[in-house]
Amino acid sequence: MGNAKRIAAASVASVLLAAGALAGLLEYGQYGQAASGYSSAGLGLATEPAGLGDPVLGNPALLAGRRGVSAQASGAVDWIQEKRTREVFDSYDNSVGLSTELLHSQFYYGPRSFSAGYGFKPAGLPRLGAGFGYAREYSFDYDYRKEIRDAFYYPTELRTVNGLGQINRFTGVLSCHPMSRLALGIGLSRLHGHQEVRVDYTYYDPTQEPLSFSQSRSLKGNRLEAGIWALPAKRLSLGVTAHTPAKLTGDIWARLGDLHADTSSSVTYPAGYTFGLSYYPANDFPATVSLEYAYTPWHRLKDNLNPDHRLQPVNSYGLVIEHRLAGGLPLRFGVAFANSYLDRGIGLARAGLGTEVPAGPVAVAVGANVGRRSYNYGQAFGTTSAVTVTESVAELSVTVSLR
Repeated sequence: MGNAKRIAAASVASVLLAAGALAGLLEYGQYGQAASGYSSAGLGLATEPAGLGDPVLGNPALLAGRRGVSAQASGAVDWIQEKRTREVFDSYDNSVGLSTELLHSQFYYGPRSFSAGYGFKPAGLPRLGAGFGYAREYSFDYDYRKEIRDAFYYPTELRTVNGLGQINRFTGVLSCHPMSRLALGIGLSRLHGHQEVRVDYTYYDPTQEPLSFSQSRSLKGNRLEAGIWALPAKRLSLGVTAHTPAKLTGDIWARLGDLHADTSSSVTYPAGYTFGLSYYPANDFPATVSLEYAYTPWHRLKDNLNPDHRLQPVNSYGLVIEHRLAGGLPLRFGVAFANSYLDRGIGLARAGLGTEVPAGPVAVAVGANVGRRSYNYGQAFGTTSAVTVTESVAELSVTVSLR
């Protein structure tokens, strides 16, 4: 491909990425919506580093503390609703209320994660563990449909956006328990996935030509994982996890009308750091209080097709309380909050409930959480739009694990 064609391809791809982002919910059209936990136990926590959740995908240091074979698989159903409103004024510039411009929702469902590991004690050596896992790390799934009408309420235009794809994570880990109060873990992850966006503008006036543009991008690369678990006090456990940046490379194909182009793509996703504490208060029935803080420096993301991006660091906070009733039935309550990497002032708050029941050789954990955020469209994308966007989300997840 010559330089002229490469420049055209990069230009078209950049236009498509920007157009797809402006038509969709915040992160879905950009660099993906990051996973919020890998199991039903976390109820929205990022990686559950201090004890709850998946010992392979969450904190690899926890695996050496397991005895024998452990395995678990998770799936979920997501519901997303988007509502767009605009304040309406009369001829004297007095506000007369809000006008709803858009209201639509969609469901997504499928597997979220799977992991398996083995903890053992070789003669003369500390406890060791080895395992592997799969998880959906980022999602691009999004559907949008808006009908434009004139002053007489006749339809004049139909705008649709279809986003599809995800970045999957395949991880292998090793874990060691060198001391009774300390465990360490390392891992290597392969990230692989794709992103597709298609935008169509259809006009009811036969004299107007329809407009269609689309983009497809492949992504693959590696990153390292690390975890520490410690028991600094009898009723307190500490967990820290980190992963390196991941340079994902591939190709991008773009089409705008009759123009087709392709070029190479390189996106370096940022590192991530998580700190967690779990406290086990003295009680007749076992209880656990888990706190988590996660930091992701999204402003350090690198994209060869969008070098001048203005992303923001993401700070995530979470709290899960687990209380076991008589008979051992756990009840969990969790809350979580995280800002968007597009704007620090836009935050998503979630709250959830969960439990776990035995079913023969396995345990079935169920968790449900709901969330909401509201923001100005112009604030999010750097425009002068006065539209207010309200996103409502809900998730029902199920995790099946060996007892």
